[in-house]
Amino acid sequence: MKKSVLNQIPIIGQAVIMLWLVLSLCSCKAAPQDYDVFGLSEETVTAVLEEVGLPGMISDEETIVHGKGDSTYVVRDPNQTYSGTDNPVFVAGVRGTSYEGERMLLATFDQEVDSEQIDWEDWRSQLAFAAQLYGGLENVEEIYTAFAPKEVPSGQDRCQWDAQLTNAYCVIKWAHRSNKAYDAAQFEVRKHHASMWVNIYESYALYQSIEGTRK
Repeated sequence: MKKSVLNQIPIIGQAVIMLWLVLSLCSCKAAPQDYDVFGLSEETVTAVLEEVGLPGMISDEETIVHGKGDSTYVVRDPNQTYSGTDNPVFVAGVRGTSYEGERMLLATFDQEVDSEQIDWEDWRSQLAFAAQLYGGLENVEEIYTAFAPKEVPSGQDRCQWDAQLTNAYCVIKWAHRSNKAYDAAQFEVRKHHASMWVNIYESYALYQSIEGTRK
């Protein structure tokens, strides 16, 4: 299949944003290495990618092993590359781990979008991917159903929402960015991109412990 080229942000900017997305998964507290953590295997991540219809495959060289059964996996789409490079487009990063005896799943996604306002339908497969990897929810659509009514306040380019799910607490962070690009006829256009972080905690207490927040 022929690779498509995305006219996105400058090459240095691409690298900085992708590094930021992945490191956001790695900076979280986690269980000691001798703890029986809630972890994800490469086979499980690959199977769920196919099941929910997300493109891409695990980038082996970017897998980060934090401890026994605790790894961060990066998913890239080999059929799309960033403009001016051979670098496959970042699709997702995901980590399943435990802290103080409770489990959590941390996922981050990035994609081109149509506007500055969030369209939850565009993120439906990503939300199903996170839900299925975490497991234990009512169904894989539970996160989408809980967050679909939420909107971004006018004039904001980032937002955070949370919701109580079945046997879990979910926090979603979203950030929008745009940049100047050119279409096939070399007319200037604006390209919109967005990043989304989906964190699922076994309990609200665990979320408070990790995030250090109080409501």
